[in-house]
Amino acid sequence: DYVASVVSEWAKTNFEVQLEPYDLRGMHDLNELEHYIKEQAKAEALTTITATLDEFLGEDEAEEGSGGGNSKSQGWDVKGLSSWAMSRFRVNLPQTQIKRMTKDEVEERLRTAALEQIEKRECTGLEKYLDPIYAESELANWARERFDDQIDPKDFLLEDAPSRRSAEEIVEMIQN
Repeated sequence: DYVASVVSEWAKTNFEVQLEPYDLRGMHDLNELEHYIKEQAKAEALTTITATLDEFLGEDEAEEGSGGGNSKSQGWDVKGLSSWAMSRFRVNLPQTQIKRMTKDEVEERLRTAALEQIEKRECTGLEKYLDPIYAESELANWARERFDDQIDPKDFLLEDAPSRRSAEEIVEMIQN
């Protein structure tokens, strides 16, 4: 589960999406991982936008005008919304522009921009985690740094099969 955990952390850092490592098990194809992460990030972004807009714009906006001096915008935290849109989704939404928009227009603008921004993000950083012996290489690096122990990552694998030695065997190798 190490690789799935690392990919989960990578997604959290790079896409601001919380993924369970369990859901990433067995995904060894970059395109499959990229699609899954982006779809989850998009879904989370849309949910976040809806919930957060209520904090900045209020929940009781039953009937809004069609922009152009919308009086309902007077109680809005346009400064906070503008800052949040830029920091969370890299969307430049000036305060003056927000004041001229309806709540639905603001939401649609944020949704569109967030989805575009997520789609544009690169996932090439995931490639290193897809190396078949990534976990073994990381363990070998750890043993090297911690104990000055030079172990070839391939030594953690069984000689005639692409599977790992038992945990006890690996511990014994490092201890020796």
